[in-house]
Amino acid sequence: MLEIVTDPAHGGRWTSLRADGHEWLWRRPAPERERVSPGDAFVDAGGLEECVPTVKPR
Repeated sequence: MLEIVTDPAHGGRWTSLRADGHEWLWRRPAPERERVSPGDAFVDAGGLEECVPTVKPR
C-alpha cells in the first residue's frame, strides 16, 4: 500500500511517502517551519523536494 502525506498549510509539499512500511522521504522536526514566510531563510525540514533535484533525466 502507498501512503502520501502532504502539508497543505505550506503549499501542499509532500512530507511523507510510505510504501510497505518503509518511509521513502527524509524528514526532521523543524519547528521554525510553522512560522516561515516567503522571503525567509530556507528551512530544511525534508520532504519530496529533497529527492526530486537528484533525479537525473534520461
